[in-house]
Amino acid sequence: MGKFTQQGLQSRKKAYSDEATGSVATPLKGLEIQAPGLNPQAAPVDSFIRTGRPNAPGAVQLGELARLPEPAKITNLQNLSQSLGSLNANLQNAVNSYLGYQKDVNEDLKLKAKSIVEQTPKTGRTPEETLAQIGKEMIVISSNPENGIQERRGAEKILSQLQNDGRLKRHINSELKKQQVITNASNLKQTLSGLYVKNEAGEDVPFNSISSSDPRYLDTIKPYIYGDIQLSPKENQAVSGTITNTLANYKATHDKNHKTYLINELRLSQATRIKEIGNTLGTNGTSSVFESVTNLQTVLDETRLKLPGLSTEENNKVSATLISDLVSGFMKNNKGANTDALEEVLSSLMIGPVEGRTKQVENADGSVSTIINEKQRWINQFGGEPWLEQQIITAKYNLAELDNKEEKAYIITEKNEADDSLRDGTDEDPSVLTLIQEKDFERARTKLEELKTNYRTKAIANNVDSSAIAEVLDHYDSVFKKFTKADSFDMNSRMTEISRLLPTAVLSVSDASKAMELLTSLEEDYGYDKSVVDFAFKIRQALEYSKMPEVKQQMKSLTDLLGKIEEDWKEYSVRPSSAGGEDSTIELSEWGNAYSQGIDIGTEIIIRNLKNKTPGNIAKELQQVITRRGLGLEKEFEKKWSTDQGVEFEGSYESSLDDVSDQFKLDRADIGPNKRQELIRSVQSYRPMFGPDTIREMATKAFGEGGIGKMDRRLRRILIESGMKPGDFFVEQMEKFNGYIQLTKQERDNLLRLNEVPL
Repeated sequence: MGKFTQQGLQSRKKAYSDEATGSVATPLKGLEIQAPGLNPQAAPVDSFIRTGRPNAPGAVQLGELARLPEPAKITNLQNLSQSLGSLNANLQNAVNSYLGYQKDVNEDLKLKAKSIVEQTPKTGRTPEETLAQIGKEMIVISSNPENGIQERRGAEKILSQLQNDGRLKRHINSELKKQQVITNASNLKQTLSGLYVKNEAGEDVPFNSISSSDPRYLDTIKPYIYGDIQLSPKENQAVSGTITNTLANYKATHDKNHKTYLINELRLSQATRIKEIGNTLGTNGTSSVFESVTNLQTVLDETRLKLPGLSTEENNKVSATLISDLVSGFMKNNKGANTDALEEVLSSLMIGPVEGRTKQVENADGSVSTIINEKQRWINQFGGEPWLEQQIITAKYNLAELDNKEEKAYIITEKNEADDSLRDGTDEDPSVLTLIQEKDFERARTKLEELKTNYRTKAIANNVDSSAIAEVLDHYDSVFKKFTKADSFDMNSRMTEISRLLPTAVLSVSDASKAMELLTSLEEDYGYDKSVVDFAFKIRQALEYSKMPEVKQQMKSLTDLLGKIEEDWKEYSVRPSSAGGEDSTIELSEWGNAYSQGIDIGTEIIIRNLKNKTPGNIAKELQQVITRRGLGLEKEFEKKWSTDQGVEFEGSYESSLDDVSDQFKLDRADIGPNKRQELIRSVQSYRPMFGPDTIREMATKAFGEGGIGKMDRRLRRILIESGMKPGDFFVEQMEKFNGYIQLTKQERDNLLRLNEVPL
């Protein structure tokens, strides 16, 4: 039997017509016309017409109609039908065999396509691009002589099929589309993290803010799964199970994040109200206890009402920060506040059903009293009275610290204003400093007392502590004394000038002569002062030894050391992280003192070793002693942090972030360039932005379940506006404590992993 083709099958179908006439079962034998007759042959019937001698049928004799055969008798037509039926069955078997073979081939191609896709890197952005890349990969493999013959031939075979057999290409493309959809679904958690969607008002809101039952939920997800990929019904059926399971898993994650979002939003909305309640309580004291309890109880109850599905533990988490917010408001503008009212309010708060918060008990005399149900008292979920006592102790400490901090800030401010008032004046009303310079000490004293009286009156009216008033008044007197001792400033400045001249004086006769001239003048004016006497002795000794050749060489080494320190210090002085920021005034003043100290120390080392005939020790001693930190030049970030230094924003996690948000207007869509620059300076300051416990809590929450989505939106806004990555921010802030926070390498590496998470 010949090979089956589509053409052959069609030929065979034409050879067996369903018409009642015109069919032949035997070859033509002659040209004569034969009478129609049916002679079934036992031999197999060929589907093709044989050529030969014409054998036309005989003449047709028209007569009476032939009688129909009896039903029970088998006719020649029936025999032909049976013969054709037998042939048709054979043909059907052959077709089925062919189709079965093609099905096997197709399944093999599907498996091959899947294998190729799984073993070839997906480098294309689309299935079509990846398919093209597979072809390129096969060319590379087949043409590389370093590959084995089997590997090269396999690649050639695949390449040939890609080029000549459209089925393999279609299967590969189909497999790529299915895998892309599955991959997209698997990455939903990462893809949708930090995503914003439009709410009913057209505003951008976090995706976590919408429920999984919201129509926008699936509308948002589907494009991230399928994108532009169009799956056929069979392809969709193949991945539907995986997609369904993945969506179910993601839904569980989303529901959890949604609940967290609702909790956080509720807490944020409650925080402001709680602080206001605390501020009212601190201002009015015990007279506002009832009002404060009522308002706080409303806040606690709304958590249960607005989020009824929360567990007891989750409800506790929502209310756990109530006390920090309440105390924060309580301390605001509340110097020396009594904590009795605060304790009374906190002990009166209740949880659970309203009807169960009280119970009736029978007294000994038979009467009935209504008492608090201790099981539903709010403080009992945290430890009861001992816990409350600890909270009140902490609040008292914080109040004292705040009062102390505010007093210090007040004193600094008033001292600065005192300095300005003593220096500022007009031609008609000269300043205290001007009057002193004009030697009009009587008017200067009168002016001083006038300024002090004005300050005292204002301070008393503002209820300033007497200790703070006394310190500011002492400052007025101290500055006045400095002004009247202007000669001492002159003396010190002249001594500094001579010290700066000393390094060149030991090398130059003219400079040495100038130094001696200045020294003599200094002694004439201030020779009675012991500091001048000691200073003159050292200078004369150094100039005396300067005649020795060794001194000149060693002094040059000393000045070289000081020059390197100066270069480094001046470069640091204009950094934003320096004490004066980009203003180098403070650092340059510190360098002047350090330079004089370095000359004094270095000169002493040189002369002492030359006296002792140990010149070999000079270089070593100078290297050990003449260092930046040895001269008292300590950079801000090198100073070990202490609580006295403070941070940019004091307070707890919530209160400090509230303060940042208020100061830099983070609730606005655009904070503006000025506020943004101020925020950047605050982030980059040498001082930590937040307290050590607060920054630890921020970092811990950033690593919680949900990742960056758990990060407070105010903190996220700080990072976005300042251009900081989360990991870098946490590491830098913790390192600003200069050892106060100890970071292991593992902890540091973990923090830096947050840089990989987009904001």
